[in-house]
Amino acid sequence: MADSRFPFNVVLPIPLAFVVVALYWLIRSGMEAGAAYMWLFVIGFIIIIVAALAHRAGAEFWYEIPIDRTAERSIFMLYLGVAFILLLATLPLLIPGLSKFYSPAMFTSFMTFTSDAGAQTFAAISIETSPFWKVFNYVIAAPFVEEFVLGFAFVALGSLIGLSLRTFLSLNFSGGGNEAFDFVVAMAVSVALFAVLHTFNGTYLNFDGSWNLGMFRNAAMFRLLMNVLIYKFANVGLMFSLGAHATSNALGLAPGVFMAGLLTFPGGFILLAFFVLITYYAVTHAGEIVSVVREAGKDFITFD
Repeated sequence: MADSRFPFNVVLPIPLAFVVVALYWLIRSGMEAGAAYMWLFVIGFIIIIVAALAHRAGAEFWYEIPIDRTAERSIFMLYLGVAFILLLATLPLLIPGLSKFYSPAMFTSFMTFTSDAGAQTFAAISIETSPFWKVFNYVIAAPFVEEFVLGFAFVALGSLIGLSLRTFLSLNFSGGGNEAFDFVVAMAVSVALFAVLHTFNGTYLNFDGSWNLGMFRNAAMFRLLMNVLIYKFANVGLMFSLGAHATSNALGLAPGVFMAGLLTFPGGFILLAFFVLITYYAVTHAGEIVSVVREAGKDFITFD
């Protein structure tokens, strides 16, 4: 589109800066998860840049940047993701007899935020025992990196793989078939890499080391559902999945730990201030948010 642009979305820079600085601090403090997540973030960023350059160069494959153009839509989608998980978690309580079909295990982090037992530093021990760092690591850092990678980078990689398969196998589908093929491959790749990354924390393994196929199937299908919601169902975008992921991880923490983390100075107060600011913006710009949400079609950032 001739009028497409790459706007500056004010909702993303603050959490992005928080996450990058925090991961660096975790690395310096001897936390293995800090290095793992930093590398994952860098790898995801490289994949996205490669996909963007290929798209700009004229490669014909399905490619979306699931980041909203405006602060209004971003904030709405963020809180919609929060509401989505809260609804899933509370629905069985509101409707007696309805079986529970959601668990915080759906969003279990790739890595545990613990240090190497043989090389613990005072800083690492402080981080492991700090309510603020528990909240930050599991509610902010892990969701941000994992959604950036699983909901964006690996999807873009999968679409590139779809293009490669079509090229090597001389496949050409008419009527939007190529885009549909790339999308299906992208979803398959993102779920497959979801499985690979989760082998590191053993969440979906039995005590004997075998896969707990039932638990993994549910988590993988939930990941697939999240990616479909991001790109195809109303194009809810990455802010929706960030809100959902962060809320799910918050529900997995003990309430006392969560509240203590938010009331810690200065880190918890900074997080609270950020939430208050975006909530204030949402209230004072409610009319604009409603008009943006009512707009038909997607509102993703694009390089076209």
